[in-house]
Amino acid sequence: MAKESETMQSRITVLCAALGMCSLFAAGCRFQSGSSSASFSQTASNDKVRFTFGTADLTAKQSEESDETSKEIETILSKRVKSLKGGGLPTIRVEPDLSKVVVEIENCKDPAALAVLTSNHVFAVYHAKNVQTVANRYAKYVDLIRKGTETEVWFTTRNAKPSDSPIKPTDPAYAEMIKGWDIVLAGNDVATAAPSALANGKVQPQFTFTKEGARKMELWSRSVLNQGAKLAFVLDGKVISIAPLKDDVILTDNAFIDGDFEESFVTQMCADLNAGVLPVRLIPRETELIKGTRP
Repeated sequence: MAKESETMQSRITVLCAALGMCSLFAAGCRFQSGSSSASFSQTASNDKVRFTFGTADLTAKQSEESDETSKEIETILSKRVKSLKGGGLPTIRVEPDLSKVVVEIENCKDPAALAVLTSNHVFAVYHAKNVQTVANRYAKYVDLIRKGTETEVWFTTRNAKPSDSPIKPTDPAYAEMIKGWDIVLAGNDVATAAPSALANGKVQPQFTFTKEGARKMELWSRSVLNQGAKLAFVLDGKVISIAPLKDDVILTDNAFIDGDFEESFVTQMCADLNAGVLPVRLIPRETELIKGTRP
């Protein structure tokens, strides 16, 4: 089975083959963003790469608060550009009606640029209240920690037969199960995420929460104190960790995911979460190399 870390890194490919059909040194070379990749390694130090995006999944509230939404888009994209290899400060323009976003990056040489700019992973922490615990043995679902994969937890039902297949993220029942959970924290409640090294060479993701996130986590942990309630970390619809809250423990401003993860998976996940979740989905429209005029 392919590793989740490889899936996350290759989920969105970078640029289309049309880039290879026009000279990188032709001023105003244009190409449509698509499905294959190409390198920016030949970009000169005074060249710019311009990414033009449409937007999708815009809510009525976001449209009403367009100035605030625009600033949020600019802030998150600025963080993402800083995470790229090479490249200077970006110029970011958002149309007043939020229908178009343009990002220009000087000396952009990172082939993952388009993937980094458009990624929008969904991360949340849930109280998995319909999953069995010591105090609630009649809950509908049972987690199968040892039968999942390194980066996803599988489940079964309380009355399942030994021959029944486990419930996996690709099964509709998986999403239906998560619908029965209470959300404790959302991705924007995470202030920072960082890999924490273990003695066995593996790493765990360590989270620091925002002030509001810490308040939510403390309220939840106090409300379920000494009940063995299960806390589930979910990334893009997959449970990557689930564990009971230990007795007499009140969580506040930080937590870590207990697991045996590959470093590449944790590093990529932390980078994605630190970059923030865009309020809208960006649709690649055009990528253009603008030849610099300085000698």
